[in-house]
Amino acid sequence: MTTTASASAAPRRLLVPALVSLVGVAVLIGLGLWQLDRRAWKRELIATLSERLAAAPVALPPAAAGPTVRGVEAECRRVRLAGEFLHDREALVYAIGSGLRTAP
Repeated sequence: MTTTASASAAPRRLLVPALVSLVGVAVLIGLGLWQLDRRAWKRELIATLSERLAAAPVALPPAAAGPTVRGVEAECRRVRLAGEFLHDREALVYAIGSGLRTAP
């Protein structure tokens, strides 16, 4: 009787570890598939960035066109602009602990 009882108890003892192992394998397979999708997305992103950074610079859109500019389309675009530095309007700003600031 003890051999029959121990033989039928063995599958029951292994049921929980087997289920945990199956769940673990399923999770790992899911993570692997996610990584493959992520890899394809990254390759597409790198190709898009390479294309946009190799393109010639374009004129910066006027400020009035700001609401119509879409972030995805304008992202990483090279632009050309001109400006003038106004020395009379510059301000020196120091942070706490700045190494440039002298002690009083």
